[in-house]
Amino acid sequence: MKKAIVLALAFVSFQSAFAAQRVVTRNDRIELPMCLKDLDNANRNIINLQTQLNSCLDLARRTGDGRGNGRGDGRIERENAELRDENRRLNDRIFVISNDNKRLFDENFDLRRQLDDLQNGGRGRNLGFFSYAGCKNSSGSVNLSYIVSSEGLSKLEAETKAKQKLITIYSCSYGVTTGQTEEIQFADSRSYCVAGCQNSSGSVNESYIETGTGRNVTEASYNALKAVTNKYSCSYGVKVQTCQ
Repeated sequence: MKKAIVLALAFVSFQSAFAAQRVVTRNDRIELPMCLKDLDNANRNIINLQTQLNSCLDLARRTGDGRGNGRGDGRIERENAELRDENRRLNDRIFVISNDNKRLFDENFDLRRQLDDLQNGGRGRNLGFFSYAGCKNSSGSVNLSYIVSSEGLSKLEAETKAKQKLITIYSCSYGVTTGQTEEIQFADSRSYCVAGCQNSSGSVNESYIETGTGRNVTEASYNALKAVTNKYSCSYGVKVQTCQ
């Protein structure tokens, strides 16, 4: 029994090391065939680790349930003590495999994102559009102190929904207009913007600035503008200073 468990532990350790060596996260741009191959290997390693984890859990349950017969037999007590030690070692191995499994899932996610970028020529997937609309000022441009955002599967849908939301929140003396609309290509935040109160000359007063992040520049700038208007009363309006 002990030999079988030791062999199982050795096999699991070898498989975990092999899986860890096979999946490598790349910072450089990779070729599509290699990305597909790595993605397939990652999926296979995850399945193997899950199978090994289930086997170890089953073995841990069987070796940890105790086999004493109440007769005080010294040999049985020693065997039980050895089984408990092996059970502890199995639990340690289960912990290592679980961590390996989580790491592979994370690497698998990164590979999928790289694959999405490659399949779209370096661009992300089309996840819809982000748009914000605002009240017009006397000159006909958007007043960035009064803006509302929305999303849609098409540019028109996003802009229309933003305007519809706007008129339920604000009473715009000079009408409403679209501020900015941009396609959403990534599910995570990729842009960072700084906005602040304007001074009398029209530049940003850096004593009153806030930041915002977003999946594109439009969303990041909108979030930065809203952060400013939520915190400060800007006599000369608000303005986006810079974005990355």
